[in-house]
Amino acid sequence: MVGDRKAAISEGVDYLAKFSGFIDGLSAEKQTKQEVDHTGEDLGLAYPSISRPELVSDWERVFYQELYRAGLRPIPQFDVEKYTLDFALIDGDRRLDIEVDG
Repeated sequence: MVGDRKAAISEGVDYLAKFSGFIDGLSAEKQTKQEVDHTGEDLGLAYPSISRPELVSDWERVFYQELYRAGLRPIPQFDVEKYTLDFALIDGDRRLDIEVDG
């Protein structure tokens, strides 16, 4: 989710405020954790070469760089069974699919 965390808290929508609190908790947890297993090599700031570049939008390239700058190491065009995820974030047993739709 991308949005204004302060607005989510102050708008009086209970589920958005709770979600924002949950995200704050994750951020605090990550700051205290020294090592994160990204299950792979550091692909660098530039969007890496992939086998099917026609699947990648300009927004995905921009989002990849912003995730990288935020300290995350997304894996672009990650195959899971018959699906190709825009991005996978892997931290040990935790796995997150990020889809960027225009």
